[in-house]
Amino acid sequence: MITPNFIIVVGLSGVGKTTFCNYLSEVSGLKTINSGNAIREFLSSQNIEVKNRTETGDIFLKKFSEEKLYQIVRECAIKKKANILDGIRLKSTLNYFLSEDAKQVVIYIEADEALRHNRFLSRLTEDKTTKDQAEQIIFKKNSYFDEIISLKKKADYIVDNNSNDLKHQAEIIWEMINFKFLAIHH
Repeated sequence: MITPNFIIVVGLSGVGKTTFCNYLSEVSGLKTINSGNAIREFLSSQNIEVKNRTETGDIFLKKFSEEKLYQIVRECAIKKKANILDGIRLKSTLNYFLSEDAKQVVIYIEADEALRHNRFLSRLTEDKTTKDQAEQIIFKKNSYFDEIISLKKKADYIVDNNSNDLKHQAEIIWEMINFKFLAIHH
C-alpha cells in the first residue's frame, strides 16, 4: 500500500476532527496524533503549565516560533509512527508540512456553527474550559478563526460534518486517497 507521508486534518474547534481522525485511523490502519496534545507534552517537558487546551497555542507562541511548532508536531508524529495529524491550526505550520514534498494530503472538516457550539460545550468539564472561553472560540472571537478558515483553500478533500455519517465519509476519503496515490505511482 502506498500512503501519503502525512494526512493533515484541519478545521475549527468542535467540527469533529478528532472523531474523523479516529475513524480514518480505524479504516486505514494508520496511527494518528493530536497536534495540541503534542504541543502540550512539549510544554510540560519545558515545565510550562497549560491549564486548559484552549490556551495551548497562545502559550506556545509567546515563547516559541511557528517553525518550532511544526518541528515538534513532525517529530512527535515520526516518533509515534503516526501518519494522521489531527488539528493543525496555523497556515505557516501547514505550509511547512506541504513544503516537504508532494506526499501530503490535507482534509478540511466543517460543520455549522450550532453543531460546533454544542460539541465544544460538551467538552467543557473534560477540558477545564470555562463557558466564557468556549463561547469566545465558538463565536469567532479568537485570533485563529480566519486563519483556520483560510486552510480550507489548501484542502485536497472537504468533509461536511453536519450529519452522523463521519465514519462513512472517512471510508470514502481513504478510498480516494488510495486511488490518488496508486495513480501517482503507476
